Amino acid sequence: MIVTEILLQLPLKSLFRFKCISKGWQSNISDPSFAHTYISKHKSCESLGFLYQRPTHPPKELNFFPFSKEGKKLSDNNPTFIEFLSSSKLHIQDSSEGLLLCTPHNHCKHEEYHLWDPINGLRLKLPKPKYQLIDRTFVIAKLICDLLSSSYKVVCLFSQLASVNLPTNMIHIETYFSNAKEWRVSHHHSASPIGFIFPSEHNYVSLKGVSHWIDLSGNIVVYNPDKDNLRVLKSPILSLQPGGGCHLFSLGLSEDGFLRCSATHRSLIRVWILEDENLNRWSLRYQISIKIPWEFDAYFVPCELFMLQAKIILKACTGEVLCYHLKSGALETIEFQEISGSKLYSFVAPTWPLLAP
Repeated sequence: MIVTEILLQLPLKSLFRFKCISKGWQSNISDPSFAHTYISKHKSCESLGFLYQRPTHPPKELNFFPFSKEGKKLSDNNPTFIEFLSSSKLHIQDSSEGLLLCTPHNHCKHEEYHLWDPINGLRLKLPKPKYQLIDRTFVIAKLICDLLSSSYKVVCLFSQLASVNLPTNMIHIETYFSNAKEWRVSHHHSASPIGFIFPSEHNYVSLKGVSHWIDLSGNIVVYNPDKDNLRVLKSPILSLQPGGGCHLFSLGLSEDGFLRCSATHRSLIRVWILEDENLNRWSLRYQISIKIPWEFDAYFVPCELFMLQAKIILKACTGEVLCYHLKSGALETIEFQEISGSKLYSFVAPTWPLLAP
């Protein structure tokens, strides 16, 4: 019992090094109940910072800017992470629980996928997918991590460019299951038409193992890979008055773990929370008008909502990343660097390795 308590205090990297000390320690660390206790004790949803990369081919090096002292320490003192940033020749497609989903090409060709744990220096190439792409089809590949079962899934939704002008009822999805080590293809007919889903890091979120995408019209596509079930959820964005100019949409999680939907029109940001999914009941939690610090109108995309710390992280169309403080209304520049056109991925420290060390 004393040994277990000591092991629970160790950093993740040290913990797995100690598996080779003795068979007893290895058995203790490998026990699922130990993993559950360790995850509950150490799990943190707070982002260390953003990874970003210009969409070029071949891909250029990754960049990282921190939000906290832990993030700053990671980018300055972790040699494994620093080497990953400078040497990676892959494009990031998604980030979850300290694990990155990467491909050799910016526009995912659905041919080759890699998983990378940059803090612990672990990397895995997945088996080749089965589904064959048709012309003018975009692949939106996303990562779902389940720490308690030490498993993950890669969910690939195929969105046809023709659906920009002509919504479709047919959706094709292929999912990789780490436990089974195989890809599974599924085809779904939706009762509601689904528009084009743009490949963006802001129009997707995973909640309790279920994928959520938002299409250009504001419909939310909900897919449960374990049950192979797909349905369409109506978002509050559909109630916005047409003709009011361009709205930018994003999905995420609220500070209390609910599905969040955001709409941005110039400097006005609205944030809704899904209180009851069965009744499709949304509530408007925030309506924020940001004072623009430039002479021209700028559009903002809400990247991260850190409501526990009363702030929202925003990416402006000018390429700047900003922090809006809800209490004071102050707007702070986090990174004064031109990153227009780059995708931002929030990065958290891994609580438990999903790639076996």
